[in-house]
Amino acid sequence: MSKQPQSLKPFYVALAALSLVTVILLLLYQTQQKKQAQLPTQDQNTLEPLLQLPHFELNNAQGNRFDSKQLQGKVWIADFVFTRCMGPCPMLTLQMAKLELQLKNDPRWQQMRLVTFTVDPDYDTPKVLSEHSKRAGISTQQWLWLTGDRKPMWDLINNGFKLMVGPSDTTKNDPGHGLITHSSKFVLIDRKLQTRGYYDALKSDDIKRLLDDLQIVLNEK
Repeated sequence: MSKQPQSLKPFYVALAALSLVTVILLLLYQTQQKKQAQLPTQDQNTLEPLLQLPHFELNNAQGNRFDSKQLQGKVWIADFVFTRCMGPCPMLTLQMAKLELQLKNDPRWQQMRLVTFTVDPDYDTPKVLSEHSKRAGISTQQWLWLTGDRKPMWDLINNGFKLMVGPSDTTKNDPGHGLITHSSKFVLIDRKLQTRGYYDALKSDDIKRLLDDLQIVLNEK
């Protein structure tokens, strides 16, 4: 007596059920993705303060003592570079120069400052910074270049701005020549010396967001 072939009906039923579950899960995933895309990344009308910067005293490129009180009442953008850098620093300075070119046509330009902190202050003396800024083609007094002693400078960046800076693992005793580890972020600071946003200086979307946020902070009383 020959063996009857096993019915395939249970197989097809199971396959249909699995397909139905797959379709349902796919629809739920797509719905969730649409909801996520509609969520705002931030309030479009306000920008909450993040950190209160500590008081600091440094030196400017003219060799004069610079007190952070001079920035009170100004809205400013900070970046962190050094003149011997072989990494992203030239691109950061170029991006800051583009901001200067764009913002100096704003009627509220006098209310703004651009502030560059050197992460290699032992080498970047006021004279070095002055010569470097001239080579960068800086054309306004609103762009400040600051230096000072290494420890307070690094403390300000690490503990005030909460950004990374330090010697590279390969040269702990002799930072410089592109071997200082530091952040490539731009920071937006308000009139009360409060940080309001952090932006990747090498990403165009972040620069656009920075410019939008700058207007929000400028509009604050």
